[in-house]
Amino acid sequence: MSYQRRVFAAGTVFSPEDNGVWTFADFNGDGSQDLVYIKTKNTGTGKVEVHGARNESLFQEHSLATGTVFGTEDQGTWLMLDWTGDGKADLVYIKTRNTGTNSVEVHIADAASQYQNFVLQTGTCFGCEDNGVWTMSRKGDLVYVKTRNCESSKIEYHVASKASNYQQFTQHVATDFSVEDNGTWCVSPTCSGDFADLYYIKTRNTGSGKVEVHAVSASSGWKSRMVDVATSFAPEESGRWLMVSLSHQDRPDLVYIKTSSCESGKVEVHAVEPKEVKPQTAWDSCQSLTLTNNTTLRGNLKRNDGSWRDASIDLDMFLGNVDGKFTWSKKNFGGVARNIELHGSILSAELKRNDGSWSKSEFELRDLLLNNDGAFQAIEVPILLAIPAGQEQEVLAQLKEELRKPDFKLKAVREPEGATVFYANATVEESGILFKTVTAEARASVMHLAQSTGNPIEDVNVDVFTASASATAGTYVGVEANVSLVKAEASIFDLNLGLGVDTGLGIKDDSLGVKFAGCGFEIGRKVSISVFGSGFGIDFGRLFG
Repeated sequence: MSYQRRVFAAGTVFSPEDNGVWTFADFNGDGSQDLVYIKTKNTGTGKVEVHGARNESLFQEHSLATGTVFGTEDQGTWLMLDWTGDGKADLVYIKTRNTGTNSVEVHIADAASQYQNFVLQTGTCFGCEDNGVWTMSRKGDLVYVKTRNCESSKIEYHVASKASNYQQFTQHVATDFSVEDNGTWCVSPTCSGDFADLYYIKTRNTGSGKVEVHAVSASSGWKSRMVDVATSFAPEESGRWLMVSLSHQDRPDLVYIKTSSCESGKVEVHAVEPKEVKPQTAWDSCQSLTLTNNTTLRGNLKRNDGSWRDASIDLDMFLGNVDGKFTWSKKNFGGVARNIELHGSILSAELKRNDGSWSKSEFELRDLLLNNDGAFQAIEVPILLAIPAGQEQEVLAQLKEELRKPDFKLKAVREPEGATVFYANATVEESGILFKTVTAEARASVMHLAQSTGNPIEDVNVDVFTASASATAGTYVGVEANVSLVKAEASIFDLNLGLGVDTGLGIKDDSLGVKFAGCGFEIGRKVSISVFGSGFGIDFGRLFG
């Protein structure tokens, strides 16, 4: 999962204040992003001021402090970028209100003059309006991300080119994003083509309970998603959220400049990198792993942000006994075992055989239990989707029609209690997608998706539990019982998740028992499941593609 690992978290040389704009720019031409404060109010010089702390000093040295040619005003957007092409960030003011030309204006003071000389002052082809975000791409084009009062009902991306001195439009596009305003809209600080990708840092009303990063690519005409991920940041709004190329990777880092309520007493910089964080084996990032109640593994697991979390997992949910041998992806070994011990990552016990005798068995857990940001994650376990009885053939027909893959194979197994399990591109002993019927009186959807080596669903991590009255989900549930609707990360998922009402979820008699909570879903190429007013979609085309 990307945007999980902190690459910087520290106080800076600046004391907290909020009289301008905090941002990042390369003001000294060394190729790194420095912390910059464009002070636009209550300045000592009576002018707009630029203050900076170099990246090289870890933002501990106040190495730039100067008044500029601009008088103090706040009728638009202040930013810094290298407009002149000399490697140093110039000061840019996009004036959007009360302009002399009755159009949006661009005013630029260059870094070479220490921001004392204007190199551009011009009206543009944009009429004055303030229904979104005004910014510039790295190439110097003027970009207007319209987020309100959009005729298309989509977030819109409008561009006037630097080459035309901002007199000609080069883009008027309705993007893939629906209109909303629960965070920060910004363009990528880099451009791989003619235009910049569009990012949305969602900081409020997120389904994941975390700050989320969403992005669409310029190369797709802002129609295709590049990123849809919950980050390691908890939501808060005591500063400014930005996408910044701090670590110089293919995608920008997510940066939070915290300007108030700072524990350090200073303005703080917090950053997470876009690099994917793969779960580590639990034994490589844990403290005090112990076995309690014979089947529960407990320990302190290290999180992506460096903190520690007490975590546990019931091995009975994933490990079974087949004629005296430990077998992964089965269940309930604990009921037919004695003298259970854990030595490092090896579980040993005497297991009961079919003939009633006892056999010594050992099992290596290291490669099957991972640490996923402070939580145990079992891998190579079956995946389950419950389907109301009587709808199996319709569901499977729609899936096969939508997937249009001649090699899509299904295997059906009738279970003793009368339920039918459908295995897609899998067998009983292999990981894969399982569709399981439930009784006609009750609907249920119980799903556990985990990283599955060697399958096209690799790197999926989702735990979802919902059910209605009296529904049981059989023997393939494999997650912590106190989770109702949480962890999700994969490109196949379109997420809008939130914790709902109390579900009363719990493990009861080796089944999943819950209080009444209605849920249902539609089946197609995208499976949409609605739960407690929240929902998510699974794109099965991408799942198997």
